[in-house]
Amino acid sequence: CKGVLVYEGSTDEYWTIITPEASEAITEYLNKRKSDGEIITPESPLFRDVYSDRRGNATRTARHVGLRALICRMIRLVDKSGIRCTEEKNSNRYSTMVNHAFRKRFITILKSTPEIKNSTAEKLAGHKTYRDEDNFTVELDDSYNVPTLDSLFNQYKHAIVELSIDDSSRLQMKEIQIQKQYSALEEEKQKHFEEKKKWYKTIIERARTEGEIPDWLRPVMDEMIQDFES
Repeated sequence: CKGVLVYEGSTDEYWTIITPEASEAITEYLNKRKSDGEIITPESPLFRDVYSDRRGNATRTARHVGLRALICRMIRLVDKSGIRCTEEKNSNRYSTMVNHAFRKRFITILKSTPEIKNSTAEKLAGHKTYRDEDNFTVELDDSYNVPTLDSLFNQYKHAIVELSIDDSSRLQMKEIQIQKQYSALEEEKQKHFEEKKKWYKTIIERARTEGEIPDWLRPVMDEMIQDFES
């Protein structure tokens, strides 16, 4: 995952987080720009405007992409993907707005995840106020309650699987979660075994010292201790 600081330096500044899937796509995009000769610096735009000149060569000078260009690009991608058809169109509008739909999906998934607080979901979307389940307006405290990126991620991570778009990314994240759960169970199992072994050895040593173990039982006890130590 990557943290993204939105509206940096302004009164509307806030942190949000993107999935490993999105992080990988951005990394590939930036690497492509580097391989084409662009020098990426901290001041470089994340998304550049004109990528090539009239001859098709990559331009070295990068400018920030404009809002209108982003909107047009998204419309072309949606139309090309075929995820919505002309029957959905009502007059000159579709039932779902192109860019707002992504934001709505983001908020819906976060709020549908039990481990994520509503206030955290709203903060990750850059909202300062929201309406609760009773339709009352709730104003978020940005002056005193400023969560760290780590604390935001500790909740956000529970929604990564559902936020992922590609099925392969979703399956990969589920496999990682299952592996972590398995490792935690194995660790707990080993911890329980060590505690049991320690307790058992203490009892045996005490019994030996006090002479409470019959002679015929001692070889059996020794064998059991060796099993624990193996």
